[in-house]
Amino acid sequence: RDQPRSRGLGDVYKRQEATYYRPVHQTLDAMLDNLNTKFIADVCDVVKPGMFKRIYADGPANGLAFLTGSDLFQSSISPKYWVSRRTPNIDACILKPNWVLIQAFGQIGGLIGRCILTTESLRGSAATDLQIQLRCKTREDAGFLYAYLTTRPGYLQTVRLPIGGSIPHLNPKHIETIRIPWPSNVIRDEVGTQIAKAWEDRAKATEQERLAISLVEQAIEENA
Repeated sequence: RDQPRSRGLGDVYKRQEATYYRPVHQTLDAMLDNLNTKFIADVCDVVKPGMFKRIYADGPANGLAFLTGSDLFQSSISPKYWVSRRTPNIDACILKPNWVLIQAFGQIGGLIGRCILTTESLRGSAATDLQIQLRCKTREDAGFLYAYLTTRPGYLQTVRLPIGGSIPHLNPKHIETIRIPWPSNVIRDEVGTQIAKAWEDRAKATEQERLAISLVEQAIEENA
C-alpha cells in the first residue's frame, strides 16, 4: 500500500471522543487498509483562509463578487454582494479553477463537510473564509478528489472530524489526515475528467439560463 507514513499524519492527531470510533468508521478504516491510499496532504495543498471583517463595495466595478457558504451550495451560484479589494486576507479567498471547497463550519448533517468543485466561471470571485480549500495540482486530481469526498465513505470520513460544541468546525490539519483511495493514473484521470466536465457543463448551463431569463425580462419590459 502506498501510504506515506513518513509524514506521521495518521499518528499525530489522535482523537479521544467516542464518536470518532463508531463501528462504521472502523469498518471504513479496515477497508482502506486493503487499498492503495494516500493522505489528502500528499495530493493537494490544504488551505484555510484567515477570518476577516468584510469591507463592502457598491458593485462589481468597485469590488470582488463575494460568495457565502449558502451561495456556494445553490444550484445557480451567484453573489449577493461585493467586497472591497482592500479587505484584509481577501487574497487567500480569491478562487481559481480546480479547487475542492469543503464547508468547514456548521451542524453535523447540514452543510459541514459538503464539497463543491470550482470551475473557470468562479475564477476571480472571493469565497467565505468558512471553507477549507483543497488546491489540487491538476483538473483530473480535483475531479477525482471531489468524486471521492462526495461518496458516502468520503463524506463519513470528513464528518467524523469536526471539533467544537454548538457550531462544530473542521480543522485543516485534520482534513490533511483523511486517507483516500489512490488507484492507477488511468482510473483517476478517467473519473476526474468526467467529474470536472460535469461541473463545467453545469456552469455553462447556468450561464445560458441567466441569459435566457434576461432576454425574457427584456422582452417583457419592451412590451409593457
